[in-house]
Amino acid sequence: MESTRYAKRLAALVLCAGTPAGAQCNLSTSIAGFKNTPDGGTAFFDVAVTSWPIEIHTLELNVTTSLGTLFHIDIYTAPTTFRGKELDPTQWTLRASGDGQSAGMGNASGLSLNATITLDAGSSQGMAIVITGAGHRYENGNGTNEFFENNDLSIRMGAVTFGAFGPSAFLPRVWNGTIEYRSPICS
Repeated sequence: MESTRYAKRLAALVLCAGTPAGAQCNLSTSIAGFKNTPDGGTAFFDVAVTSWPIEIHTLELNVTTSLGTLFHIDIYTAPTTFRGKELDPTQWTLRASGDGQSAGMGNASGLSLNATITLDAGSSQGMAIVITGAGHRYENGNGTNEFFENNDLSIRMGAVTFGAFGPSAFLPRVWNGTIEYRSPICS
């Protein structure tokens, strides 16, 4: 098993020789959200990385504000999962922030992060996105819309709170957005 993992990493490094940044990849959830958190709300989900490390550098979100409105996000991670940690900010580590401009409700609003979030192969992390200047658009989870994956990573939904880590968590909820990342190979 370990030799297979090593071989995959070596193959990925060989294929990316000459392209230090790696391939630009992404994984999207739904963008059809019709529910909103208020300004200052938090969206939670889990990310699991499969074959090789990834570097998250950009996000796209469906936000509640009109076209051109500025907003800010802070992204936190927690080991393994978000579950059971939604109301406890001491369980989270701030990893990156970013400022964006709304593309209007129902559209993906992109923003670059001020720091790259590196996630190791084989790791699972809870993620929390706290938004200010806008709210998150999301949808209710129904069992069929709560898991998204490609060969690099998977996203398992999710919860929202109407403030930063509180006062109550609502789940299952489906964050609307895209994670853009660098990887040795997009698969």
